[in-house]
Amino acid sequence: MPETAPEKPDDPFFIGWEGEPATAPVRHSKSRSLLFIALGLAIAGVGAALQTGFAGKGTWNLAEERTWEGVFLASPHPALVTGDAVHYIVLETKHGLAAEDAAAFHLKPVKVEGTLIEDPDQPTSMIAVTGTGSVYPTGDAAADPLDSAASDGRVTLRGEIADSKCALGAMNPGIFKPHRACAVACISGGIPPILIVRHGEGIPPTHYLLVSDEGEAMNGAVLEHVALPVEVTGEVVRLGDWRILKAAPAAIRQIE
Repeated sequence: MPETAPEKPDDPFFIGWEGEPATAPVRHSKSRSLLFIALGLAIAGVGAALQTGFAGKGTWNLAEERTWEGVFLASPHPALVTGDAVHYIVLETKHGLAAEDAAAFHLKPVKVEGTLIEDPDQPTSMIAVTGTGSVYPTGDAAADPLDSAASDGRVTLRGEIADSKCALGAMNPGIFKPHRACAVACISGGIPPILIVRHGEGIPPTHYLLVSDEGEAMNGAVLEHVALPVEVTGEVVRLGDWRILKAAPAAIRQIE
């Protein structure tokens, strides 16, 4: 009995070197491509939504240069005190003002030209300057604003150590582990480190400038703890709504 040829399958098989594919594989390929595109867009949308969920309200208005007047503090970190308001002063890069440069303006009335980094939920903000050429003394000496600071006593707080520049709005979000490398670079460059203490949904977090127990900058000592859950024990000193947490490096403990 002669052999009969096998029946052709209903779904043609596409061989790459035989020219145009058959209609059915093209149709299935297009369907799968559209499915993958839709899935990718959905994942991107979820990611954006999650990011928006923990992003702050901070902004950096690079388009508008402004002038502020107040008393310059060189330590523990360069800052301008205007009444009860406090503005950290940093460079436009990932660096703070060099201590030796800032010391020339310590406790002097000054004008400062720069751009504003602020979070409307936080009482402190930040002025980004191009350098010490943006600081203009207007008098010889002024009283130390920190002499009128009040102590809230010793406390134990839990939160996250972050760089104040990005956390206030230079980057958004400027917190949590995804931002760790940037925060370490900023704090290493002299940006003031802060402890962010969160209070639950709908309540703005509290920022504490983190300094040594002697009230001095200790950027290098906090680097290993940046963007990780920590517990810190120290003394809180408050000037208006500006909170400073004085703590020994050994009093910073990572927690689960």
